[in-house]
Amino acid sequence: MRRSVLAVVALTTGVAWHSARTEDGVVAYVDGRAVQTAQVRQAGAMFSKRLANVPAESRAAFLVGQVVDIAILSDAARRDRVAPPTVEADRDYARDLSAAQAMLSQITREAAPEDAAVRSAYDALKPQTEFRARHILLKSEEDAVRAIGRIRGGEPFEDVARSMTLDQRSAQIGGELGWFTKDRLVPELGKAVAALSPGFLSEPVRTQFGWHVVQLEETRPGTLPTFEAEAPRLRQDLLERGVGGRIATLRSGADVRWVVPKPSGW
Repeated sequence: MRRSVLAVVALTTGVAWHSARTEDGVVAYVDGRAVQTAQVRQAGAMFSKRLANVPAESRAAFLVGQVVDIAILSDAARRDRVAPPTVEADRDYARDLSAAQAMLSQITREAAPEDAAVRSAYDALKPQTEFRARHILLKSEEDAVRAIGRIRGGEPFEDVARSMTLDQRSAQIGGELGWFTKDRLVPELGKAVAALSPGFLSEPVRTQFGWHVVQLEETRPGTLPTFEAEAPRLRQDLLERGVGGRIATLRSGADVRWVVPKPSGW
């Protein structure tokens, strides 16, 4: 499962929303104003296909975190006069979304890295070990244990992946992930792969996407691409760090009172 790029950006792209209703309940208060469950449902409608195979608990936590981030960004937009002020006691999601988009656009412009920063990032690179592995994505730890049992019982990993994995992208190729470096995966999965020896199978690994079983096929020494080839990725990474750092600062400065459990990793 590849790491998603700025989930907040994905949430705030060209979607028209209806206003949330106060009677629908509350998941959190941001600076004293309610973030409502209707907003979570609206976000869920947008992400329904993308999150279809993600376990319900993880999906709900992801969506709650996103709508709270939208509220924080919209409040920042109004404080910085990037968006019109509002005096309503209740949050209007369409208005918050529009304000959040404006704020995120400004943050993205401000975080754009200079050419010198991209060159410095390239000069600091060291070759990373490359891994080739297969994985199976499952809804529960019990399913992961069952998959491991089948493989250790003699079934080929590829056959178990085709019959059990929720990752439709890799299902037809037996869970094959191809060649990658550790940092190309979500942290939990990257750590699990790096700890394996070729031919060995992991224990169940939990990530935001569900439960995984991983088998390391082989490794090879990494090589550095040319600056021209690597510069676009480095520029994007620096941009994401800059935007992510600003969002983290806004989060830490916001008065958030959670009504539901705070999402893991928020």
